[in-house]
Amino acid sequence: MGIVLENTVLVPCAPSDFYTFCVEGRHHYNIPGYRSLAPDFVDCVQGKSWAETVETDTESIRYSYTLYPIADSTRVTIGVEIEPKGVSSFMARLKAAGYRKRETARLAAIKKNLEKNLVRNVIREVERENSRKVFPMRFGEESG
Repeated sequence: MGIVLENTVLVPCAPSDFYTFCVEGRHHYNIPGYRSLAPDFVDCVQGKSWAETVETDTESIRYSYTLYPIADSTRVTIGVEIEPKGVSSFMARLKAAGYRKRETARLAAIKKNLEKNLVRNVIREVERENSRKVFPMRFGEESG
């Protein structure tokens, strides 16, 4: 029997944006310790939920994401099923607290990465808008 965990976080974007960030952009794996993992996405429901599986030498992991709109944010509930392999399976119960700590840190890193990308997108949009502005003065003219 593996280890089952559940965690919830509130993220400052619409469910469809979080879905795009994670499933289509796969940016949630751009965090320390996870960059080399290649998840298989399954059971995808655009903007609402998805699951992904990850296989490593020491464990099989299934993440289940469910998104709930809350005002201008999204409540993300993540269920995690960890099935240790080999020698790790004998110590699974002893390592449960470590797994919980790891998954809590992973969720915080995903949220931080998302917020950083949201800020970048806002800055890009402001820069794009500013570059479109037309100023009435021409080079060399004095203002009145």
